[in-house]
Amino acid sequence: MNIEEKVQNRMNSLCWAKQGFEVAKYNPCLYNNGIYLDNTEWTDYFDVGKYVSYKDYETIEKQYIDVVLDIVDLSNCKYLTLTRLNMYEKELYMGISTKKKIYTSHEGKRIVFKYNNSDLLLMKEALSLNMYHRISPKKIPNVVKMLLRGFIFASLINESRKIQFDFPGNFYLWIHCKNVDYILLKKIVESHDLYLDPRDGS
Repeated sequence: MNIEEKVQNRMNSLCWAKQGFEVAKYNPCLYNNGIYLDNTEWTDYFDVGKYVSYKDYETIEKQYIDVVLDIVDLSNCKYLTLTRLNMYEKELYMGISTKKKIYTSHEGKRIVFKYNNSDLLLMKEALSLNMYHRISPKKIPNVVKMLLRGFIFASLINESRKIQFDFPGNFYLWIHCKNVDYILLKKIVESHDLYLDPRDGS
């Protein structure tokens, strides 16, 4: 059994982590049967410069960071552990070297995305991470940025405090927190202008 299989088996044993709450920036009124209907909404970091300004992107990014930090603080959690960590090291090194990402859009168009200095620092920091790396609250903002920008893929967990955060993509966040009341969780999420379980009203 390799390390990924061991991690997956361990995660599967965490019954409290199997159910979670979805957090998103998308208006619940625009869902139909769980599908978001506004196809003009930006959903990816690489939409910056095309559909959203970097300043507006940072505003939304900070809202996700603040939700995570508030829950960590409420849970009196001293650290989160990186599990199921995956990163494309070759792409990170290439990005640091060339300061850009070249990819093909869904429409077959060649896109050149230019990284800024913040991106380059985050990518360098990402390369220093490893499985089971303990992330202090001070370091959480940068790790959440890496996750939202797609520089790494991982779960953030503290088993003793029974909290877990997953970023599956498209600016969705899954929160598993056994010891945080749903009403309080909803209040935290909404205080940062995000939505809790937005599909439920569709």
